[in-house]
Amino acid sequence: MRVCPKCGYLEPEEWKPTTWKSAQFIDCIRVCELQRIDAKLFHAIETVSPADYVAEEHYAYKISRTRIWILRRWKPIYLVQGWKDIPAEKAKKPTVLPNQTRLLEVEKHE
Repeated sequence: MRVCPKCGYLEPEEWKPTTWKSAQFIDCIRVCELQRIDAKLFHAIETVSPADYVAEEHYAYKISRTRIWILRRWKPIYLVQGWKDIPAEKAKKPTVLPNQTRLLEVEKHE
């Protein structure tokens, strides 16, 4: 549950952070709970497919493939990386061209 330090707005306690490690900065709520607390938002999300999303002023929302959960992500983060995780770097082998010699091979010849 979050509270705004400026105005004191208390977010509904039904919105919870996701528990799976791969989803960073994504909150979730059960469909039935969102239907109870914000029917207008629920109807907007329900009409789109699981591949699409609904954007509001501060958040982007989407329904899960199982249609049990509604996911939300802060809009500035969503605009940068969508629903994906923070990209991780991958190790890449250096490419050696056929006419290129490595430093160790040069030292051996001297």
